[in-house]
Amino acid sequence: MLDNKSNFISKIIAVGSGKGGVGKSVISSLLAIKLRNEGFKVGILDADITGPSIQNMFGLKNKGKVVEEGLLPLVSKLGIEIVSVNMFLENEEDPTIWR
Repeated sequence: MLDNKSNFISKIIAVGSGKGGVGKSVISSLLAIKLRNEGFKVGILDADITGPSIQNMFGLKNKGKVVEEGLLPLVSKLGIEIVSVNMFLENEEDPTIWR
């Protein structure tokens, strides 16, 4: 969560599991929406390397942008900032190697 007064990240909530298909993306999305509705500035980093889906869950179709300062997140209709690996691939079905 980003502090409402600055760009300082005051809290990080990690949602993870050793197994696929258990609802990590759904939980992450619902948690972000709940926190945003409570007035927090919220962002999601979808680091799922085998099937990033957060971008699709929020209906975002644009590609991400890379600038000198780093990656620019896409912003959902709810005001949630989202960065996902598939936002930066030419074809989102392409395999990804994180280095």
